[in-house]
Amino acid sequence: ISLPKQTRLGHLRQQLNAHEVGETLLDYTADANPELNRLHDEIERLESSLPGASEQERPKLLKRIGEVQHDYEHLGGYEMSSRAEAALTGLGFSVEEQHQPFASFSGGWQMRAELARTLISIPDILLLDEPSNYLEVPAVEWLQRYLREYKGTMLLISHDRYLLRTLTGLTLEVAGGEITRYEGGYDYYAVQREARHHQLAAAKKNQDRKRAEIERFVE
Repeated sequence: ISLPKQTRLGHLRQQLNAHEVGETLLDYTADANPELNRLHDEIERLESSLPGASEQERPKLLKRIGEVQHDYEHLGGYEMSSRAEAALTGLGFSVEEQHQPFASFSGGWQMRAELARTLISIPDILLLDEPSNYLEVPAVEWLQRYLREYKGTMLLISHDRYLLRTLTGLTLEVAGGEITRYEGGYDYYAVQREARHHQLAAAKKNQDRKRAEIERFVE
């Protein structure tokens, strides 16, 4: 798999190891981008070194602090907690539940939190495999609205035709050992697939007719 440099890939982990998570649901969800933790630590380190810096070092330190803070803000570092709260609420968690331990939730609800965590990290490429599993209708509708606003590239695998109809713009059909590309969403795919099958059936019928004619000629 080849990815451009600096490309951030988002996907749902299948093994969550919840027993290793000691954070609340909200804190776990908000901790969605490891790069933010690195930038936050660097800001603290730079700021702590300011008091002891010389007059020559101070401008350079201040400039670097400004650069790191800009990167932190650009990645949404100051908004992660509010983003996490909004996503968890949209996916069905109450405000009270968001302050409970992550490990106290069932597997299905943990996967909802993992979905929220993946979404708010705003990756450049988002891979989603059956994201509407475990979700009731209001949560699916919130997810659909959220993903419609997503600016990156999304690869969605789903049996949920509602999501496919409202979100996808290109369809890949994997069948019979082949991958067929359709330049449109689900409804376009359904129509074109039927037309393609009729064309293939007609071509097969024509091929069988020609073969029969050749065999009769040979006989």
